[in-house]
Amino acid sequence: MFKRAQRMNSFHTSVFTELLEEKKRYEKEKDEKVIDFSLGSPTIPPSPSIIKTMTKAVSIPSNYRYAVMPLSGMISSIQKWYQSRYQTSLEENEITLLQGSQEALVNLPLIYCNPGDIVLVPDPYYPVYVDAPPAHCGCKYSFHAFES
Repeated sequence: MFKRAQRMNSFHTSVFTELLEEKKRYEKEKDEKVIDFSLGSPTIPPSPSIIKTMTKAVSIPSNYRYAVMPLSGMISSIQKWYQSRYQTSLEENEITLLQGSQEALVNLPLIYCNPGDIVLVPDPYYPVYVDAPPAHCGCKYSFHAFES
């Protein structure tokens, strides 16, 4: 029998899971439909122009590959954008490509934090801010981002 790692005990139910349950309860109680704007769950179809563009894109064989390596020119485009936008020069090894901001927020503490390190977490916060640091380095400290 496999046991779950202790560090997994620091993870909580996602606020989005809780909101989905609340949405279901509300719809049942009020007999009304609610538009779902939660994380990655659009319930409104995209515009016809987007559907047309996506339909074209799925017919191109070169679009079917794992995105493990960046597309040709992507790193240099990021470097140029940062230089133009922030007057900042980035080396290739200073750029990490991830599959979205949530993955970044989970993985950055894994990359940069050691056990016992302190991670400042703003309050209010995005849910992954409070789950990732304790799981990777064992601690966090919150601070109020706004005056009461």
